[in-house]
Amino acid sequence: MEVTLNITKISITLKRRNKLRGFAEMILENSFIIKGIKIIESDKGYFIEMPSKKTANNKRINMVHPKNNETRLYIEDAILDKYEEEINK
Repeated sequence: MEVTLNITKISITLKRRNKLRGFAEMILENSFIIKGIKIIESDKGYFIEMPSKKTANNKRINMVHPKNNETRLYIEDAILDKYEEEINK
């Protein structure tokens, strides 16, 4: 499956707190903004967490998320590439 999503812009805000390394803001199709994407470092490398909120029973649910794994990987790769650019400036 080919991902045809157009990521117009990615902005990174660096933060260092425990495993958190920063936040990403992404503009899709020059029309839709997603803020609060977390960049996390784990023992296996970096990954992203989509914006989420806690429910009344303390579970976290994603507010937005990709529909399939191919799209998730596409978004994650784009954000992590931009993150690498930022930390190597």
